[in-house]
Amino acid sequence: MCHSDSSIFVTRYKSQLAYLVLYVDDGPIISKTAATLDYIYNKIGEQFEVTSTPLTKFVGMQVECQADRAISILQSTSIQDLLEKFNKADSKPNTVPMQDTTDLRLV
Repeated sequence: MCHSDSSIFVTRYKSQLAYLVLYVDDGPIISKTAATLDYIYNKIGEQFEVTSTPLTKFVGMQVECQADRAISILQSTSIQDLLEKFNKADSKPNTVPMQDTTDLRLV
């Protein structure tokens, strides 16, 4: 278990790290090797019913796995859904009148 977040579990199988990010009854298992993923799925499957699907959405965020193994996490669908829910989908965007390099601190 991660010391800073009780919903993140970290384990090692044959020198490969694996991460489980659990939210209620959903969570991706992330590792560099298929063998590690299979091992983790099998171990969890001994105690719980487990299904495996491609990671495309998690906790309302879109997840895109790139060809170069990079992962992009987007919230544009959630934002669009909120805009439509509150009848603001046709609103014009506006920039925030602040420099993006401003260092914000809690005082």
